[in-house]
Amino acid sequence: MIGMVLLGSLFVAGCSSSATSTATTATTGASGGSATSSTVADSVLGTVKWVASNHGVVTALASDVSALATSLPAAVSAKSTTGVTADCQKLATDLTSAMALPPIPNATAQKQWTSVLSGLATASQQCSDGVAKNDSSVLSQAATSISGSSGALSTLSHTLGI
Repeated sequence: MIGMVLLGSLFVAGCSSSATSTATTATTGASGGSATSSTVADSVLGTVKWVASNHGVVTALASDVSALATSLPAAVSAKSTTGVTADCQKLATDLTSAMALPPIPNATAQKQWTSVLSGLATASQQCSDGVAKNDSSVLSQAATSISGSSGALSTLSHTLGI
């Protein structure tokens, strides 16, 4: 069911984002319009395949963000890294896996994915630095970065139907 909803929503998104391209190619000949439809269908199918293959990595990042959204403020409040060290390490490991994935074929989703990875890379570095220095102000910065990344990850998950 999720795949069908994703397929439909990505097809609609792909059609609207390529409407200008379709109109332009339609004026140059009938074969231009079918090539554009084929490109949209390829993008949708490729995105569905990407989600099917990489759903676990996106879910792992969401789990890491959720854990850090709890453990970072607690660490800042306690001025102790005891409860956050493992969560920081898990994010770093999962982020490495995520960065090795191929691009998402849907341009909108890929832009969101790039934003998520960038925000999480910042949060991960701040988290690691805060733990290494036992510095609650750096961990507080990581908490702010995690909060922003959480919103971006939620938007991406909605776009992908995850």
